[in-house]
Amino acid sequence: MACEIFNAFEGCIEELANQRPSLHDLDTELLPVNAPKSKSLIEISGVAEAGKSKLLWRLMAHCLAPTYFGGRNCDLIFIDMRHKFDLEHFKKQIFHLVASSGEPCTDGELNMMLEKCLDSIHLLNCYTPKHFDAALETADGLLLKHSDCAMIAIDGLDAFYWLDTYEHRIRMQTHYARNVERVRQLCERHGICCAYTVDANYLGAKKTLGPPPFASSVNVEYRLQLQLGKNGERTLNGKPAEIIEDVLHIVKQQ
Repeated sequence: MACEIFNAFEGCIEELANQRPSLHDLDTELLPVNAPKSKSLIEISGVAEAGKSKLLWRLMAHCLAPTYFGGRNCDLIFIDMRHKFDLEHFKKQIFHLVASSGEPCTDGELNMMLEKCLDSIHLLNCYTPKHFDAALETADGLLLKHSDCAMIAIDGLDAFYWLDTYEHRIRMQTHYARNVERVRQLCERHGICCAYTVDANYLGAKKTLGPPPFASSVNVEYRLQLQLGKNGERTLNGKPAEIIEDVLHIVKQQ
């Protein structure tokens, strides 16, 4: 009987996963056509101040905003481990999306939409490794309750490496691979995608373009690699990029 109940429960989870909304063509300037696929991972890497968090916020805005403004009108779970999230800066991501859509929008409509977008964020703040463990468990429960939740966003997947290695010595590469696998299992279980930021030094990619040295051992579908030059110039996957009013853009070539 217990086995039958368990199988029925897992069957319900699988059905919810199959019904979860798609994020295909979430942001075609940053990601390939039809991306991201369900159950996929988006790795956003770069050194400090490269713009990783802003890039994550941009994807979050595209997930939350109404479809007529180019968004996907979906809920998301935001696991904040860096605590850089700023409401006023995040609003600019929404404003940019609305302006880019060309759709008319009054101030009243914009404020209502902003309120709806913020209400659609399930925020989980983490300050220790144990908090992160609890956040993944909480996210599992939230995904059972919210079938319209289509993304998990994590700012700082590497945030607690030094706390973890203080208790149990572990290589950065191993720590990263384990965290990715934990997130992967959650995505596979619920048919959801995850976008997360990670420091390039943690990946061992400080001075090299292209995938990190051990990338082949870590399964990630999409990589957005930010580079920040000494002169302050940025690139995203080798293309010139800039931050204007807190929104990261690809510079269009003339």
